[in-house]
This record gives sequence, structure tokens and C-alpha cells, in this order.
Amino acid sequence: MKRYFILLLSSSFSSIAYSVVAPMYPFFAKEIGGSMVDVGLLFATFNLSAAIFSIVGGRVEDKFKAHIDLFLFLSLLLFSFILLLHFFASSLYQLYILSFLEGIGSGFFWPGFESAYASSIAGREERMKWGFLGSAYNISLLLGSSMSGFIASLFGIRYVFLFASLFSLIAALVLLHSPGSFKQEPYCHGKQ
Repeated sequence: MKRYFILLLSSSFSSIAYSVVAPMYPFFAKEIGGSMVDVGLLFATFNLSAAIFSIVGGRVEDKFKAHIDLFLFLSLLLFSFILLLHFFASSLYQLYILSFLEGIGSGFFWPGFESAYASSIAGREERMKWGFLGSAYNISLLLGSSMSGFIASLFGIRYVFLFASLFSLIAALVLLHSPGSFKQEPYCHGKQ
């Protein structure tokens, strides 16, 4: 199977994980005792952490290009674990810590993912394949956000985190099927 398709599929499952949680997050924070201000600050905590660790992640991944799939895999496993921990969270303080940790995972995931995806499509219908990624992202958001309310209604708000954790785990496992996955040589533009 083509590398770009595997990356696209992995990103789609990761996006579903995000979009299953996002619509229910304000309700979840309120259930734990947070206010709408806290919801905004929780998202800000994530974004601050992601902004800082995107630079750190990109720098580290530049030094260890040969291990980019490992960084992607571990980032997705971290997301999965953090989403699972949300299921057990009982205080606002815990949500702030989890939001910060999610930002670290995001910071290590996105620079490597975008670089790997760009390398996998270089020279072959690049714009169309970027279009595929954009379309897959939006379809994933549509699917995840559509499922979110049903999951919360049927099982309870906390269960959206279990489903999201599962989708993030699937996203990580999909990477294991990527051609050249976890090899020691760096990826070169147009060689995948």
C-alpha cells in the first residue's frame, strides 16, 4: 500500500479521535466543576503547549529523521493514553495537566507528519494529494463530531474519551503498515 495513503488513513483516525471529543469537552469540563472560562483556558493550555513543542518536536525530528515513524507512532500512543486518562479525570487540575500533555503529543506529531506526507507525495500529483488530505480531514471531523453526541447520549460523556482513545490507537497501529515503516534510513523526497 502506498505510504501517502497510510499516512492519510492514520491522520484520519487521529482527526476522528479529536472530533469525537471536541463537541463534548465543554460539557465534560462543566461536569467536573469547570466554567466556560476554564474551557477556554484548557484549550489555550493545549495550544500553548502545542506551539512550544512543535518547535521542539520539529528540531528533535530533524536530528533523528530516520526515526520519524517512531515519533509519529509514539505521539499517537501518547494521545491514546491521555484520552484514556480523561475517562478517569476527577478534577479541573487534572484536565489542565492532560491538556498540556496533549499539546506535547501534538507538537511532536504534526511537524513529522507533514514532513513525511510531503515526502511521500513529492512529484506525483502533489496538489491533488494535499486535496485528499484536506478532504479526509474534513470528512473525519464530520464523522467524529456526528458520533460524539450519540456516544455521549448512549453511554455518557466520559465514554467519548474511550472511543477517542481507541481511534487514536488505531491511528498509531495503521502506521505499522506503512512501506519503509521504522527503517533506519531517512525518507527522501519522491522516493516513497
